Amino acid sequence: MLYERGRFSAESVLIVSQIVQIYSVTLIAASITRVLSQAYYAKKNTLLPALTSAAGLVVHLILAPRLMAIYGLNGLVISTSIAAVLNGSSLLLILIFTRGFVFDLQFVWFLVRCVLGTVPMYFVAYWLMGSLPQGDFLLKLMQLLFLILFCGVFYFGFTYAFRLPECTQVFGLLKRKILRRR
Repeated sequence: MLYERGRFSAESVLIVSQIVQIYSVTLIAASITRVLSQAYYAKKNTLLPALTSAAGLVVHLILAPRLMAIYGLNGLVISTSIAAVLNGSSLLLILIFTRGFVFDLQFVWFLVRCVLGTVPMYFVAYWLMGSLPQGDFLLKLMQLLFLILFCGVFYFGFTYAFRLPECTQVFGLLKRKILRRR
């Protein structure tokens, strides 16, 4: 949407969109790694996150040339995603097996509610993107902003209905701010 103009063709947009889709996996894995690294740092263990990161780098260096030979530029991004997932999952598994993290029913229920809010939002966004009319850049920008706003409202509505603590806190803060202004 943002790039398809000038010499950046529809084919270029397709290539970049595939890369961004693959990088979305990397983003999730990097977020998990960031949080788990902080858990290790709190336990005064800086060596293990460094070792898992080094292992991920080695895997990336081994896989990248092979995957690039098969998938081109996407292979490089896939290799990055695999390394990130390996890093995050290693940190999580080690934390679980050393009893530094325990899956309790409350945490599992939290994850289920997050998924129940996210999955319907994905399908609504996917449906809306396919049904939006095409137009010039300004119209596409407005459609994108509408889509983001609609998905945000949809997600917060679902998570509020499932009583996610963070969501109810945000709504509580907004409610207090609105009432304070009156």
